[in-house]
Amino acid sequence: MTDQVPITPGSGVNISTDDAGANGQVQRIKLTYSADGDATHIPADANGLDADVTRIAGRTPCYTEGDADATIDGIPMMWEDTSDTLRSVSAAKPLPVNIVSGSSSGVQYTEGDVDSTITGTAVMWEDTSDTLRAASAAKPLPVNVVAGGTSGTQYTEGDTDSTITGTAMMWEDSADTLRAISTAKPLPVQAPAAARSTHSIAASVQTDAIMNGLVGLTPKFFSATVTAGSTDSSLVAAVTSKQIRVIALAVQCGGSATDILFESGTSTRIHRVPAGANGGQILPANAWGWFQTAVTSALTVTTGAGSSTEISGVYVEV
Repeated sequence: MTDQVPITPGSGVNISTDDAGANGQVQRIKLTYSADGDATHIPADANGLDADVTRIAGRTPCYTEGDADATIDGIPMMWEDTSDTLRSVSAAKPLPVNIVSGSSSGVQYTEGDVDSTITGTAVMWEDTSDTLRAASAAKPLPVNVVAGGTSGTQYTEGDTDSTITGTAMMWEDSADTLRAISTAKPLPVQAPAAARSTHSIAASVQTDAIMNGLVGLTPKFFSATVTAGSTDSSLVAAVTSKQIRVIALAVQCGGSATDILFESGTSTRIHRVPAGANGGQILPANAWGWFQTAVTSALTVTTGAGSSTEISGVYVEV
């Protein structure tokens, strides 16, 4: 049959039109598609015509779970925000999710953030089976040492390793910085409290100083020949804000008995030696001292009638 067949309208035939007012009637035409020689109507419903998007350039395919498409070059996912606007998933517009079990919504951090309220796990990592793991002693965070050492060996108490050539121990200082033990950074230790009834500490006598609390007192010496009948003869001059404490003394008089008085300054008696003829007194070294002057007072001596007296001693300034 040839195309474009002429027809002659007969009586009672209605043609579907749209009244366009002054422009007259406009005929309605039903869309069809088909090969030459056939007529198939384009389907439609209340929402309009059906369309085949597979024939549209730059089309967006519709996928179902498990579909694979290596040719995707557009946006594979979109979501609708609270203003009913479609958004493509991106770092600026991440896909909202609702965690229904296993954790709370959590907090998203970026490098350098500080949060003193963290009470859960702040770090997670993915193992070789693609499972997220919380960093813990049982599941430590894997790290790759790129400089400063090798991957090293992890030890627990009591382990032995004769091949150690590096630093086997570190400690954390007051600034929370790990320090290798060294002469410059020794390991801090705290001695336990000791009791005299349970602990014994050996010590040797030191000749350069006598300790008074945490202060070292240097032993000093005096020696004099004092004639009989001397009054307030100076043995050690006064020292400002110091007491003179005698810790050893040797006194020897001549052939006649002599009374020797040691004084603080010129009036206060602090020690007496009633020496007989060729007699005297030896007071051996005594760290606590035998006698001492008042603060800022000289050590003097007064002798009675008799003979001259040789006096030597050791003292410290307290």
